[in-house]
Amino acid sequence: QVDQVGYLSSRIVLITDPDHALPVQVLPGGERTIAYGSGAPDRLRLNDLPMNTAIEAGDLVVTSGIGGRFPPGLPVARIETVSRDPGQLFAQALAVPLAEMGRNRIVLLLEAVVSDPDASDSAGPDEESDEAIDIEQATIDKALQDGIEDEAG
Repeated sequence: QVDQVGYLSSRIVLITDPDHALPVQVLPGGERTIAYGSGAPDRLRLNDLPMNTAIEAGDLVVTSGIGGRFPPGLPVARIETVSRDPGQLFAQALAVPLAEMGRNRIVLLLEAVVSDPDASDSAGPDEESDEAIDIEQATIDKALQDGIEDEAG
């Protein structure tokens, strides 16, 4: 999730961050809950599940769309374990993110463009927009090159 946006960089919060919470749905049953970051790069927590939950290991966790921040149905994780401790009121599940959180260092952010049907600009993008695209592409190219050089080491 994008937390802060700067001119040439942005701050991203991973779904595994302990302060991150994501409304999700678990398939095939369709149960809705919240996936919390555990702080570990390979685990999410799904707390406060009913003790009789149908969620089981191997189930797919997808975004629910609740809250409008993420569209529904984006694959997030797979359920690894479901714990039903008799001394607790709720069950808890652990899930493994589908993306390798520790691997990706460069991401591409796309901005949604809403077209205005009343706009009368039929000439296409202006020169300022073209310059912004050129600057953005140069920044992406440099970031990719720096990443390749870092890995080559």
